[in-house]
Amino acid sequence: MGKKNKEKKPKKAKSVKTQSTLKVKKIKTIQILIDWETKIKEYYGGTVAGYITTAIQEKMIRDGIL
Repeated sequence: MGKKNKEKKPKKAKSVKTQSTLKVKKIKTIQILIDWETKIKEYYGGTVAGYITTAIQEKMIRDGIL
């Protein structure tokens, strides 16, 4: 039996969703003291980003923005 010579065909491009259909989330980085990070993790039990997000939300509610 002879081997069949199979030519590889180029794959079709997958459709990509446009930027207008996706919810874009900007990732910001801030610098905090290592000591603060340790205290937040011990007290909050979650991630530092989660704590910061909650703190910002509470402040925005107090300020009447949300």
